[in-house]
Amino acid sequence: MLSLVHRQWLTRHTLGVWDWIKNKDPKLKEKAANYALEWIGQVPGKRESRRIMGQYLMTEHDPANLTVFEDEIAFGGWFLDLHTPGGLLAKHSERASKEGYSQTSEYAVKSYCGPYGIPLRIMIAKDMDNLMMAGRNVSVTHAALGTVRVMSTTALMGQAAGVAAAAAQRQGIRVSQLPAETVCQVQQTLLRDGCFLPNAHNEDPADLARQAAVTASSEAQTVGAGTESRGFHEGLAVWRDQNHQTTHDRLTHRRGQWIATSGGRIDKLAVCLSNESNQTQTVQAVLLPVDHIWDYRTDPGAPLAETALSIPPGVNIWVDWPVGLTAESGLPENGYVRLDLWANDHVSWHKAGSLEPGHMAAFEIGLGKMRRYDNGVTLSFKVEPPQPVCGAANVLSGVTRPHRSTNLWRSDPAQPLAQWLELSWTEEQAICTVELTFPGHLIREYHAYAPFYRDPQCPRDYTIEALGENGWQEVLSIRGNYQRHCRHKLPEAVRTARLRLVIQATNGDPSAAVYEIRCYGDEGI
Repeated sequence: MLSLVHRQWLTRHTLGVWDWIKNKDPKLKEKAANYALEWIGQVPGKRESRRIMGQYLMTEHDPANLTVFEDEIAFGGWFLDLHTPGGLLAKHSERASKEGYSQTSEYAVKSYCGPYGIPLRIMIAKDMDNLMMAGRNVSVTHAALGTVRVMSTTALMGQAAGVAAAAAQRQGIRVSQLPAETVCQVQQTLLRDGCFLPNAHNEDPADLARQAAVTASSEAQTVGAGTESRGFHEGLAVWRDQNHQTTHDRLTHRRGQWIATSGGRIDKLAVCLSNESNQTQTVQAVLLPVDHIWDYRTDPGAPLAETALSIPPGVNIWVDWPVGLTAESGLPENGYVRLDLWANDHVSWHKAGSLEPGHMAAFEIGLGKMRRYDNGVTLSFKVEPPQPVCGAANVLSGVTRPHRSTNLWRSDPAQPLAQWLELSWTEEQAICTVELTFPGHLIREYHAYAPFYRDPQCPRDYTIEALGENGWQEVLSIRGNYQRHCRHKLPEAVRTARLRLVIQATNGDPSAAVYEIRCYGDEGI
């Protein structure tokens, strides 16, 4: 604990900084004129103290190498954030990537981690029967703690610890002796409650929806998006200079755009480029197979196609590439490819004016790595023929966000709402609970959104209907929704062989969209 003297010292210095900002700083005092200091923490939280040795000691090599754990119960994605020994100004110290240095600095590159799984075993104390950890005291090395320590990750571990402890209590066993079967049940519970696990998916035998066939009123197809596209997501305006040219899209680094594929064929790709020189420029292009949307390896496999694009002088030029790929030539039937363009300072690859769901971009940072480009955007591209990657069957993929495929049903934006998604069984089912996972807040960190932001893709008004002897009957009606994960206990059990989710309105997007639908009888509640 801190002494009274230390607490007073911290308070004094905090107030001293605030006094400088409020009354003296030539730049900040005007910005802070209408701000007040509302609260000061009297006892600061320590970043690192004691950790308990667990059944597994997680090292920094696990997140860096994306180790797959059979007992995965959470995921992380923060970088290996090690504070500077000796203070920020120590000449011998290594600067962390968040201390004023770019995303391509030496430290930023070698410390970067893509989303990785976290095992239950680092939360179960070694050589003890019934002790679990779920915060900064988990069984990790000093370096690994630099990534698992952040609040969102420790919150996920806390949820997993509670679920695991409850499972052990129900079975009358010690948490240190949880069998593999119980760990799988813990994973399935976490998934049902809305968690994401990179290497697990819905296999819940009680979920009746997994036995159903699924159809929809319409299905969106991916054609791409250009600078002229307009979407419904906040903060995606493409800034231009007085000559209507984007000023920050130059290919200073190799850049890549994920493109979802389905149908086994791509005839042609196109990208929107500007050549700011007075002579024709050449840019190397490659189409690569990738495992998922976080496959940030610069060279994940043998290229599916390669070419050199020729770009004449001009602004916003669509450059075609007749790739002529089929499933026989390695195109994924239901997955992703990544279109990469090599660096050329004279050429700009423009951002799209809207977001294409499940289509993110990345740029090369070094050491064979890439990372998310900008604040989560889609680069301008077109694909022919349109790719049917948002089919109704995606709601039964078992994954509730883009990963190895889009995993999303999205209605045709050209068709007006209402739009519906239907489950049908060969035999009548008794359904007591319907659980829905919608799109929402998957693009950026929460602090990038305005307060009370409601994701436009999230359905606002919807009903659940069941087919009976007298036709379709409404069994539940929801208005004003903005939550991504919704669990609905029906007023009474519904016996039906056909169930519909009808979306009448969203929070702004023209398409109805759903990641997952689950149905349970009494035994699954």
